[in-house]
Amino acid sequence: MPGSIATQLNTVLNEFERNVPHVQATAVVSTDGLVIASRLPEEVEEDRIGAMGAAILSISTRSGAELERGEMVRVLIEGTEGYLLIRSVGEYAILVALIEKEVRLGLLFYEANKCIQKLVEII
Repeated sequence: MPGSIATQLNTVLNEFERNVPHVQATAVVSTDGLVIASRLPEEVEEDRIGAMGAAILSISTRSGAELERGEMVRVLIEGTEGYLLIRSVGEYAILVALIEKEVRLGLLFYEANKCIQKLVEII
C-alpha cells in the first residue's frame, strides 16, 4: 500500500466503515491514548476518544487477567444509542469504533478482524 502510514491507516479505516453499515467513526490510538489516525465526526474530540479507548482497554485487560479469562480479544460496550468497540492492534495500538445500534454484530466482528490484520501489517 503506497503512501504515508497515516494515509494507509485512514484507507483501512475508510474500508472498514464502508464494509460495515452503521459504523459512525473509527480511530487508531496508541496504547497511551494518542490518536494516530482517525475518521471522527467534528463533534467528537480526538483526545477524548483516544484517552477513553486506551483506559477502557487497559482496565479490561487487567480485569481479564485477574479473573483468569485469558488474553482480551475485544471490548464491546452497549449503550442505548449504540456500541463502542475496542480492539488491540498489535502491542502498541488499538482500534476504537463508534457504531449505531442497528449494526449486525457478526458482520462487525468479521470485518473488524480483517481490519485489524491490515492495520497490524501497516503498524
